[in-house]
Amino acid sequence: MTLETRTEAKIREIRETDYEDAGKFCRKTLTWMWDRYLKDVYPKEANEFHIANWAPKSLAARFSDPNKFGYVAVENGQICGILLGTKYGKSGFASISWIAVDPEH
Repeated sequence: MTLETRTEAKIREIRETDYEDAGKFCRKTLTWMWDRYLKDVYPKEANEFHIANWAPKSLAARFSDPNKFGYVAVENGQICGILLGTKYGKSGFASISWIAVDPEH
């Protein structure tokens, strides 16, 4: 995609209908990261185990917890970024556990 054909990405809460594409996006990003930066220091089997956790069923289980949250960046109907985190009850605190942006963006 060239700069001329890009539109502005929209950030919104993740939806149940996003789980399939979000899982594919996370698996793609983890594979890219391992190939580019980690293959000499992180075992391939460990990365494959981590990648296997990004199935739609796993995301559905994650978001059945009311303290888990997620956002996606969507451009031209495709996920190009993701943020996952956990709220700590009603404390007002939260942590981000995963953030990724498509390397092409």
